[in-house]
Amino acid sequence: VSYLSAANVAALAPKVFAGLAAGALTVSGDVVSAVASNNYIAGLTEDNLASVSSAQLAALSSTQIGALAFNDDLKYVPVKALAGLTKTNILGLDLSKLTGDGQFEALTPAQFAAIADSGLAKFGADQAAAITSAQIKTLDATDFLALGVDAITALSPAAIAAIPSAAFASITTAAFALFTPAQVAAMTPAQLSQMANTSGSDGQTVAFGPDQAAALTSKQVVKIVAADAVSFTSDAIPAIKAAAIGSLDLSSFTSTEVAYLTATQAPAITSKQIAALDDSADTSGLTADFVAALTPTAFKGFTGTNAGATTQGIPSLTTDAVAVITTAQLAALSTTQIESFSQKQVNN
Repeated sequence: VSYLSAANVAALAPKVFAGLAAGALTVSGDVVSAVASNNYIAGLTEDNLASVSSAQLAALSSTQIGALAFNDDLKYVPVKALAGLTKTNILGLDLSKLTGDGQFEALTPAQFAAIADSGLAKFGADQAAAITSAQIKTLDATDFLALGVDAITALSPAAIAAIPSAAFASITTAAFALFTPAQVAAMTPAQLSQMANTSGSDGQTVAFGPDQAAALTSKQVVKIVAADAVSFTSDAIPAIKAAAIGSLDLSSFTSTEVAYLTATQAPAITSKQIAALDDSADTSGLTADFVAALTPTAFKGFTGTNAGATTQGIPSLTTDAVAVITTAQLAALSTTQIESFSQKQVNN
């Protein structure tokens, strides 16, 4: 077949083209190679392959497709011809051989879905970076797990945003730890909500690092509710932008975690958030700088009904924090709240 001209190959009817034998594979030591005999499909030249049509590809078996791609020849097949790959014969395709410009991106969602179960584990970073949003929408949670860490972290922001929420829940903590700020910013509230309801496919807590936390928006953090599966590293909490911190549920923060909240973030904190801290968290860890920067409205969120408490409400504030309370903050308090200050707090 190597003697056929490009025009001859293009003129072959699909059934005739399908008559080309897949050929044999020979093994020499650890090296496996295809026999590029003139009688085999592997004998097609670069010019021949450039003339192949979608109808001709559709007529091939998975074995023939595998032979065609064995010697890196598939890159010569026109992008438009790849539309002929069927759900059956595409299973013979080694995706690492699909290296021509625009070839990988040309796979339809249906073709992509067909190779998902068996082919995704072979995806490298370069191929994953080429996955389109239309292709990735075909994946379910099981398919997504087949992708390796390198492949997941190479996905484009557009592809990240297109991941079905159910599949997003299967991302491992190892993979998520490597998410870029651009990928985090592309995550949808629905994806975050789903992730908050799982401990990750490896059973560990999914944690945001500082660069990831800095990329979060107010719409995103609303979905990061008090869930054991979602947390922030100590250096991530101060990295959350002021524009987003006002939408974050702080009710599960410990005294150690609230200590990482900064004076820069404080003006964006709401009275509802302070009240949430009072209800279930330990506010004794709040720093003086943070307390001093709270707005009077937010400061009013501290409860004053649990006099003598050490972990919640006004009585939980350290003497250093009380010492920097502003006149405007005091003016916002009720009589009950004023009366809840302890003698130790007042004396210092």
